[in-house]
Amino acid sequence: MSYASFRARMYADRTGQFISSCEWSRLMRAEAYWRVDETTVGRYWVSTVWLGTNANAHFNAPPLIFETMIKTSHRDDDSGTFMDYQVRYETEAQAKIGHVAAIEYAKALMEERVVEDFKSVIAAALAQAQLPP
Repeated sequence: MSYASFRARMYADRTGQFISSCEWSRLMRAEAYWRVDETTVGRYWVSTVWLGTNANAHFNAPPLIFETMIKTSHRDDDSGTFMDYQVRYETEAQAKIGHVAAIEYAKALMEERVVEDFKSVIAAALAQAQLPP
C-alpha cells in the first residue's frame, strides 16, 4: 500500500466515511462529537468514544474507529488507572452495545462475580443485537 493510500484511510468520521486529517482535527475539538457515552458504576468509569483514527492494522478491513475502556476511578480523578479492558469497534451501533456490555462487566466486578473473559461478554451482547463482532 502506498503512503498516499495509507493516509487516505487513516481517519474516518462517526459514519465510517474517510476524512482528511484537518476534518478529523476539527471534529476532535468537540466533545459532543467524540464522546459516545460514559457511565460510572461504583468505582469504575466506563467510557466509549469515537477515536476517528483507524486502529485496524489491516487497512483492507473496515476501520476500527470507536473504543470502550474502563478506568478504576471517575474520569476527573487522575489517581485511577485504566484497566486491561479495551475494545474497539467498526460502527457506532457496535460501540453503543459494547458500552452496555462494559457496564455489565463493571457491575460484575463490583459484585465480585467471576467473569471469565470480558471479550466473551462483548461478543454475546453483539450477537444478541444481531450485529457482527
